[in-house]
Amino acid sequence: MDRPERDGPKDQNSLDFAPPSADSDAVARPAGATPGNDQSGSRSGAADVAQNEGLNSVDILSDQRTPSTSPLRLPGENHVKAAPIGTAEMLSDETIKLHLEAESTDRKTHGDGELIIHPYEHDYPAIRRHIGDINPGEIKFVSPWLDNAGRITNDTPVKNDLLPQLTGPDTTSGAQSKGADSGSNPASTGAATDVIVPPSPAFDATVNKTFNAMSAETLEIIRQSGAKVKAVHHLTDAMPELKGQAPRGWPAGATWDAVDGCYSGGKKEIIVAEERQSLGNSKWVPSGRTEQVLRHETGHAVDATIKTLSEHDDFKQAYNQDVQAMQAKDKAQLDYFLQPGTAGREETVAESVADREGGATGGLTFHNDFANSLKVVNDTINTVGRTGATPPNAPLTTSQPPAVSSGAEQPTANTAGGITQPH
Repeated sequence: MDRPERDGPKDQNSLDFAPPSADSDAVARPAGATPGNDQSGSRSGAADVAQNEGLNSVDILSDQRTPSTSPLRLPGENHVKAAPIGTAEMLSDETIKLHLEAESTDRKTHGDGELIIHPYEHDYPAIRRHIGDINPGEIKFVSPWLDNAGRITNDTPVKNDLLPQLTGPDTTSGAQSKGADSGSNPASTGAATDVIVPPSPAFDATVNKTFNAMSAETLEIIRQSGAKVKAVHHLTDAMPELKGQAPRGWPAGATWDAVDGCYSGGKKEIIVAEERQSLGNSKWVPSGRTEQVLRHETGHAVDATIKTLSEHDDFKQAYNQDVQAMQAKDKAQLDYFLQPGTAGREETVAESVADREGGATGGLTFHNDFANSLKVVNDTINTVGRTGATPPNAPLTTSQPPAVSSGAEQPTANTAGGITQPH
């Protein structure tokens, strides 16, 4: 089943192009880069702490079981017929790793998150029941979670009169509180406000280094799209309207604060967060995959900018060839990129951009098994980035790539809070 268009109608910044010929040359990989390996350099400060695998553990609150509303609804039948929201992998110690696609209710914001649930945690049995039969070493699709009425959780916007209308981070005062003017909404009077903490200099440096190391063609496409890159401490600092909300179809207790990166098609922003929230104890822990997340979400921005590359016939043909030739053992490992409908192709385009730009989570298996898809993505980016995107009097200076902004900074007329715009 095809999903609704993620980012809504394409706007005037979307780029038209003639698909590259099959024999066009692919651009060389960034200097020193090898498939599946990170080339952005070692991390420092808070980023170094993220190497601790234990920091990726996320405890999920409350019971996930969907109470049966009918005696005919059996345990295995409470999954709606909808596209999967990601994959579940069981590790050797039976820990479950969920790799879930995060999507807002208006379908304009897309992110990716990892939730790790250990066997000793309270909600492990309910999560495992939802997933169904799975053995150590296996990876399988995950259906959306349902609410008590049998609907996909957070599938439609929920009105909450107790929340003020959120318009964006308020950086005009020293407190840097989030949300609209509290005086304009009685419901917000007396309510505690969150304080926006800027990301650390080490994190800013990591994001800048990773982004600026991308190829000139990719940087040109992002610049011409009008997209902005934001490095923030917490994702909802840049997306306050998502504060406290659960991504569509995610289990109860999981909110957008557990997501460490997203691409907002509505705002045209690529956002990477230094920390994500550990749901079990509400502590914030460093993201351990900043470089990969930034490259992947940049890939979604590229896909959206080139009139949804993942929907082009040449890419569909290449993708289908790759899938048909793929061995069963590799399909199990790459399930996230084989989701039905548009999801699998969209994730493959995004991961192909990440692979091209220095390293992706899929590693060598992805690089080798999606060779045809990678070639189409490379050829397309080269064609658009070199010849199809630069308007008159607005050349790209490759020696000075677009800048990355801190999410806590006040936007200026020329930066729009992110990538530098032409004067």
